Amino acid sequence: MNVSVKVGQKFPLTIKRLGINGEGIGYYKKKITFVEGLLPGEVGLVQVVKAKPNFIEAKVVKIRERSKERVKPKCKVYDICGGCQLQHLNYDAQLLFKSQIVKDALTKYAKNIPTKIVKPTIGMDNPWGYRNKNQFPVQKKGNQLIAGLYEKDSHQLIDIKKCPVQDKRTIQVTNELRNILMNLQVKVCRNPNKEQGLRYIVTRVAKHSQQIQVTLVCTDDQLKYNQSLIDQIMNLSFVKSLSININKEKTSRVLGNQTIHVSGKQQITETLGQYYYDLSPDSFFQLNPEQATKMYGEIETQ
Repeated sequence: MNVSVKVGQKFPLTIKRLGINGEGIGYYKKKITFVEGLLPGEVGLVQVVKAKPNFIEAKVVKIRERSKERVKPKCKVYDICGGCQLQHLNYDAQLLFKSQIVKDALTKYAKNIPTKIVKPTIGMDNPWGYRNKNQFPVQKKGNQLIAGLYEKDSHQLIDIKKCPVQDKRTIQVTNELRNILMNLQVKVCRNPNKEQGLRYIVTRVAKHSQQIQVTLVCTDDQLKYNQSLIDQIMNLSFVKSLSININKEKTSRVLGNQTIHVSGKQQITETLGQYYYDLSPDSFFQLNPEQATKMYGEIETQ
């Protein structure tokens, strides 16, 4: 059905379900319409931001009817930061949504597998402060060094000094690193094709040992000669490992191929169940150790 819709046009929309990225899905004159920030059952006045032959993308102008499952997000920059999608949906409903994603995938791609085999999503007792690692790009803004996450679909960096989903120790160390780097006037690189300097601050905590690993992602290795910087970082609480990673490429990839150990331990130690893991700066590890332990436990019992 050919529906004439123009960018900027406004209309009321009832949301029927959530999309795989947490966006609300409704239908305007039978054409599928995606709206971030609206929940199933809600009615909103929306405005078209993208009109394509097969779909519409719109933004919320006003919520006219609210879902009982809507909650106030804990994060103060939730509405602009691209890091989270569903803080406005209560946790029990989030778990149901995740189960539904799996069921929908089976229905679409594996019709021979009955959806009744999908068990309820196993949640956390406290679904906050679980992320054991952050990777924050950095920029200079006036006399300040900002670090955080990009606004969705943009190059606008959102300064993040608190994050309810991150382990508070990683955020605390990142904030202390800002001050050290600014006081020592460390050069910051915004465009690696034209500049040299610091690009990312990466911090990881091993929750059981409480050891913290700091990795500074730079275009070169010059910071390894800055002894004052090294000493101040290694004096921070729980910091046991410091490395520099070299990434000269203009890419969305955070870490480059070369990592230089600078001070402290080369690896920090984490525990999942009865197993110990030595984590190097460029090693993969589950971001949510508590849920990873539950997941592996479920696999073992099958």
